[in-house]
Amino acid sequence: MMIKLIWALAISSSIVFYASAGELDHSAKSNFSDNPFLAYGYNPKTKVISGYLAAFRTAPGRTDECKLVFKGSAGHLSVKYLEETWVSEIENDSGASITMEKNEPYLKFHRESMGGDCDWVLPFKVGKRVYATVHEVFVSVNVPVSGDWIGVYVINSERAQFHSEPDSASLKKAYLVKGDVAYVYDEQSDWFFVRYDNKNRTTSGWIRKLDTVQPRSNGR
Repeated sequence: MMIKLIWALAISSSIVFYASAGELDHSAKSNFSDNPFLAYGYNPKTKVISGYLAAFRTAPGRTDECKLVFKGSAGHLSVKYLEETWVSEIENDSGASITMEKNEPYLKFHRESMGGDCDWVLPFKVGKRVYATVHEVFVSVNVPVSGDWIGVYVINSERAQFHSEPDSASLKKAYLVKGDVAYVYDEQSDWFFVRYDNKNRTTSGWIRKLDTVQPRSNGR
């Protein structure tokens, strides 16, 4: 009996249990090499979920990619699809949301409203974390690396300068470039406090929210 109890405790400590999609109240990300890669943050003050999803499909002589950012609540997510030179926004993604499937939460997208190459790439990644129907694609948000960030955003400016304080006068030398993924740990008015990991170095500081891709968040 004692052996069974210890085994049960060990198993339960490594699994996150969800009662509903509305209880997605934490932040997490995939391992860096995962395809698709997913990172998301939950802000306990605003109850907003924001995140980044990237997937790649390779074939002889070509690589297709799906990159998108999302923001909102579990019941409704606004989505922007990203490519190298432009950002395409779908203001109302016909039901993009977090929904319970197979007893765990999934990102749900309607295929007919997906931008970029996402309607081509994501269904190809069907497996343990992705599955698709004729009209919808589902991506599991049950990813292994948890953290204390409150948001995940992608840089949209050619040069997003770091500041030591949330004001224009405290400019630092470090900066991020378009396409970098930043993890947000605090926010004030028009500013995010972010950390960016680059190999063995972490850079942190305040950047302008305007320097990030911002899907609408239910009017917020």
